[in-house]
Amino acid sequence: MDCNFIGEKIIDYIDGNLSKEDKEKVKCHLEKCPQCNKEYNEIKLTIEKLSEKRNMINTNKEINLKLKKSEIKPIRSIRRTILIAVILTFTLVMTAIAADNFDFLKSWKKQSEVTITAWEKLLDAGVGQKLDISVIDNDIKVTAEGVIADELNTVIFIKVENLKDNLRLSPLVFANQDHDPIKIGGDIENIYTKNNTLTPERQESSSMVAFSSLYTEDENSTRFMINTDTLIGEEGNIDINISNLYTMFNKDEESILDIEGDWNLKIPAKKIKSKSYYPNESIEFHGNKVVIDKITIAPTATNINYRIKNYNEEKKYYINQVRFSIKNKLKKYKYSSLYSKSSLSQNNGYLTTNAGLESLYLEDPKKISLIIDSFEYTTKNREVYDIDVDKLPQTIEYNGNELIIEDIIYNKANTEVILREDSRRNRKYNDSSLEITAKDKAKDLVRMYTEILDFEYRNSKGKVPKELDYYVRSISKLKRLVLKNRDEEPNNDKIIPEKLIIHGQEYTMYPNKKIKIKLK
Repeated sequence: MDCNFIGEKIIDYIDGNLSKEDKEKVKCHLEKCPQCNKEYNEIKLTIEKLSEKRNMINTNKEINLKLKKSEIKPIRSIRRTILIAVILTFTLVMTAIAADNFDFLKSWKKQSEVTITAWEKLLDAGVGQKLDISVIDNDIKVTAEGVIADELNTVIFIKVENLKDNLRLSPLVFANQDHDPIKIGGDIENIYTKNNTLTPERQESSSMVAFSSLYTEDENSTRFMINTDTLIGEEGNIDINISNLYTMFNKDEESILDIEGDWNLKIPAKKIKSKSYYPNESIEFHGNKVVIDKITIAPTATNINYRIKNYNEEKKYYINQVRFSIKNKLKKYKYSSLYSKSSLSQNNGYLTTNAGLESLYLEDPKKISLIIDSFEYTTKNREVYDIDVDKLPQTIEYNGNELIIEDIIYNKANTEVILREDSRRNRKYNDSSLEITAKDKAKDLVRMYTEILDFEYRNSKGKVPKELDYYVRSISKLKRLVLKNRDEEPNNDKIIPEKLIIHGQEYTMYPNKKIKIKLK
């Protein structure tokens, strides 16, 4: 099964919204494809992290509009290049920034400044189109401020103004699975219908939508950026429908206000041509070799298409991801905040994918330095351990690391195993791939899922960073491994954990290797 097809199915797979046949196909593919399995785990981990961000203050605001409580479920389309933006946006909607979370607020401001500066620099240079197209419903004004469409994707800037109350409003990155708060149509490519990945549960054929909220000083206003697919032709009209907006800075899930409306915008757009180069250069690092097949310089990003042998036979690990940057003159260009699309395929043992870096479109360089900042890999070394339920805590030694089973909690609906990853400061790995089996229960009768209870970010020096960016790594600290019956029936007998299986661990390394590439 094609990796791109799997990529479009992952969210539905996580949410259990696939047919039995498609579910089995995705499951089999994930077991065989390390890269797709990595993306699956990364998305699932992000969703789990988001659910932990709850500890904030109450705004004590009220709003007299058509409201309903929102059931929070995972988004459908997410790319690894926007995971940080998703975390920022979701946290801002789900929670309020308290004084002790000031560093987070600074990160949001800085992330917004980078995005807005890149956007305004392009528009001021005549790249893209400035707009002032508005619609008002429910005393809320939604304005399309501009659009940049190129051969990589389309970026639209939207401003939301609350004309009645000093409450910031934004679309929500987690929404009802059968109802998207933003739909994109018109003369925009639709990857779902194009790849025939429209499921019965997703009958509405909106194009791919990703977005992130941007910081504004006004208490009644929010700006956000929409990323979607490319224009079908050289120019056309884009239809935007926003049906739900949500209050930001809430004390908890129950406090979120879901404001229904009908904000419809039709905006014109023209596709801007990109500049493409085929260097056929390679970079060797730690016994691996990346081949650079194509470099596309577009207004929204500099896109690097590359391939790499995804299994290192000598060191016995799978490459998950390579992270790049570009140096041009004295400036370093990192991952683009205006680009969210990702492609992925595997052929003959090679992973072929892309990286979207900050745009060099206005600079128009003749040569660049391409840098491999870091890469992630996963070891495969399966070890099985007996769980001694009567002697806790239990220390598990694996590959020089110590994992501790701290507690086992027997509930009516499930059994929870609380496990702490190695807590030593100098630990090298990011995360462990874990499985729990149940005593006297066939594997196909019990399902297991993992919840991340505690984690932290670290930079290349192993220190907690002052602000988030795409180059930090996530370190799992405390997990809840949950066992429950697949038929969802309450346990007549306790589900007793029997075996802990460690399949491998994920690592990040920072080679800082670079090569000079002439663009011709």
